[in-house]
Amino acid sequence: MRTNCDCMVACLAMLMDWTYEETCEYFPPKAVKETGYMWEWLLPYLRAEKIWINFYDSKEAIKYHADWSRPAMIRVKSLISPDKGDHIIFWDGKRVIDPAPEGKIYTELPNEILAVYQIYEAFKN
Repeated sequence: MRTNCDCMVACLAMLMDWTYEETCEYFPPKAVKETGYMWEWLLPYLRAEKIWINFYDSKEAIKYHADWSRPAMIRVKSLISPDKGDHIIFWDGKRVIDPAPEGKIYTELPNEILAVYQIYEAFKN
């Protein structure tokens, strides 16, 4: 992470195997420093590139559809300050990587997962 609100950029870069700079191109410039990154902003850009991400945001959908053998971005309450909102972490198929500056790695999935984002198809031109 390069700002206090770019965890989604850092995790999307890991998920897509892009650089941080390439990933930033998919978000409005003011999001970088001011407002944080919203999933809704990202979807039109990814779809234009023919990149489809499965999004699961209910306990039932996560339980039955998330494939934990594959990489995913996971939305959770902030791991450091749960009262400060949501945070995106990265699951590489074996461990959780927190993109925060502390860079902690966890071997187990968090107990409370709010949403899961996994690549369905990616066709980069």
